[in-house]
Amino acid sequence: MTCSRALDKMAAWDLLDYSIGGKTGRKKVYQYRSKKEYYQTGKEYLINPVSKSFYVSMIPEGVHLYKNGLSALSDKSVLGDGSHLVMAVAPQEEFVFEGVRVPLETGIEEGFTEIQVMKYDVGLLTDDQCADRLTVIHSILERDERIEMAIEEMMED
Repeated sequence: MTCSRALDKMAAWDLLDYSIGGKTGRKKVYQYRSKKEYYQTGKEYLINPVSKSFYVSMIPEGVHLYKNGLSALSDKSVLGDGSHLVMAVAPQEEFVFEGVRVPLETGIEEGFTEIQVMKYDVGLLTDDQCADRLTVIHSILERDERIEMAIEEMMED
């Protein structure tokens, strides 16, 4: 029932189409669109995946981090590296950074690593050292023409 409701909601948002079929005329057969069309239509429903962010002077050992934001985008396109490294961490690992956080102004001035605590575990959605593409795109708040071009390049892959 939950899947059926989710598919109905996606159809209402015009993310997929369906037809009625089957012997009883009650079976819904869903048709998906191309990935590009699916993303273009559905991106307005996606939220910023970052719960909070802070800067750290050092990264403790044993924590699972993934490049995110402009740092990940520069790895997946021709965009140059940003002024500092941006890393994503799962919400359950936030406590590891309690002793190494620095004030926002210091972190920006010194170019320390920015830690973004995500609303979900990004490690479940990736198979490399960077967060998944949708997480990367929707965690970048400030955009300009070169960033938009890099996003387009990354999405074409």
